[in-house]
Amino acid sequence: MSRRKTRCHLYALVVGAGMAFGSIAVVAGVSSSLVGSWSGDGAVMVGGAGIKETARCKANYQQVSTSTYRLEAICATPSGRATQTATLRLVAGTTYQGNFHNPDYNVTGTIKVIVDGDRQTVWLTSDAGNGQFELRR
Repeated sequence: MSRRKTRCHLYALVVGAGMAFGSIAVVAGVSSSLVGSWSGDGAVMVGGAGIKETARCKANYQQVSTSTYRLEAICATPSGRATQTATLRLVAGTTYQGNFHNPDYNVTGTIKVIVDGDRQTVWLTSDAGNGQFELRR
């Protein structure tokens, strides 16, 4: 895989991860803790290239319905910056799952977020690679 294509996949994954950090909310108190701004660090691993980079993300979650949330995020790695969006659903307790999309690099995948007070852990998975982030309010 070319270095440029690898970077594109990495940016797309980072954007997905950033998205995960930014848009989660919960209904009736427990889930409402997701709504708002979050930021933090993590790492992304590009699929076949085996390239791992650290990433810093800022995310914002909005509640769309009683169990659906929209995420918008911006993430940066040493090699670039990307934006991403996601739609998540409350699946149990403080666990959210859904899909993310990075239109800049046409990467889509799944996202899982678990909220624990003022912290959340985000996992992203796609054909381009995967990522994990820890975000705080």
